[in-house]
Amino acid sequence: MSSCSVFPLLVSLLSAGKTAVIVYEKRELVEIRSLIVDGTVVVGSAGHLQYYPEAMEKGKVVVEREGVKIVAERIDPGIPLVVVGSGNISRVIALTAKDAGFVTVYLTDSQVRLEGVLTNDLATVEQAVNKETAVVVANEGGREYDIDVVDKALKRGAWYVGLMASKTRAKMAVEELLRRGHKKDDLKSRLHTPAGLDIGSRTPGEIAVSILSEIVALKRGGTFRPMSEVKSPWV
Repeated sequence: MSSCSVFPLLVSLLSAGKTAVIVYEKRELVEIRSLIVDGTVVVGSAGHLQYYPEAMEKGKVVVEREGVKIVAERIDPGIPLVVVGSGNISRVIALTAKDAGFVTVYLTDSQVRLEGVLTNDLATVEQAVNKETAVVVANEGGREYDIDVVDKALKRGAWYVGLMASKTRAKMAVEELLRRGHKKDDLKSRLHTPAGLDIGSRTPGEIAVSILSEIVALKRGGTFRPMSEVKSPWV
């Protein structure tokens, strides 16, 4: 079961206020996924239903026996996020987002699989993205596929598309997207490059905080100002 066939359905259910459980069963090179909602297996194996009650109660259940690893994890409603990349920064963003409560899928051309994060290859980006999702493309120094992923995400209607880039590369990306027919006003509204807030970030973790903070502020209507100013105890 492709993670990107599960993700749009998961986003739809979470948007409706549902809480879901995703079960990952790993047998050597085979991975089986199930999506369970309200005690019903929506996608996947009926055998995974046995892990639903404990996962709902505890948040996460891990079972290992005879070379098989099963992880059942509760997914609460959160901001749907697609992270695209091939290096350490993209992995850190995906893991940080998951821990922060984002509903996260990681698309990569590497063989890395992140535990607890839906992971698939780059070819599935169009399946994973819709108007409910935020998308972050994060590659150290950039990859050839970056602009194509940004192009597809915009065409799929993603409300936030962030591209990690230098000022020079960001400008080149904008020029290429305009050449491909995207409208300037739409790019200004939905394309965020260089992605993130200016917090002086240097490490992968700090870059993740910068980008995820921008997404939360835009989604939740934040002021982008320090809380000590917004709710000052001095006035």
